[in-house]
Amino acid sequence: MRKFFLWWLVHLLYPSISFMLLFFLHRARSIRDGYNQLVNLDDFIPMFNAIIEDKSIPKEATNLLFMSRKSKRTAQVDSNIIYSIFQRNPKRADVYWFIHADIFRLSE
Repeated sequence: MRKFFLWWLVHLLYPSISFMLLFFLHRARSIRDGYNQLVNLDDFIPMFNAIIEDKSIPKEATNLLFMSRKSKRTAQVDSNIIYSIFQRNPKRADVYWFIHADIFRLSE
């Protein structure tokens, strides 16, 4: 009887838990992607120039770096990043960096 229980545990329970975990992670990612919008940086170039030249806004840093998610086009970033730069307290800097990093692991 114990062998049957162990067989059931290994062959049915572990794969079903793994499947449910992966399914929920996939579903959560699709929900998150539905809420986040990608916007073109070209539309905000005049606003960036205006905020760089505006001396009444205190300079946050010389270089501001924002980590962004990968988009299909290189000139798109998440709208939350643009919101954080321009809304409430605008962040003034000399250079704005939008970086996406891909991590590749080579099998040993």
